[in-house]
Amino acid sequence: MLSVDVLRSKPMLFRSLTGLTVEKFEEQLARFLPVWQQQRQERLSRPDRRRAIGGGRQDRLSLPNMLLMTLLWLRQSSPICRP
Repeated sequence: MLSVDVLRSKPMLFRSLTGLTVEKFEEQLARFLPVWQQQRQERLSRPDRRRAIGGGRQDRLSLPNMLLMTLLWLRQSSPICRP
């Protein structure tokens, strides 16, 4: 499976697939992580939850891989991002 760990070792492939350098991706991930954690905590601590925290479907991908897959999807589906 394509993952951030594999693509980090191949910077040219990373750039061609995502449109970002590995360094820029790391910067974006560092900016994205606190916002993601805050939103997740707000979502999990809302008073009208049906299940306790930890109940329900678990994420299959790590946060860096989720961001990578989102970038890949946006690059492939958006006519603006195409070269």
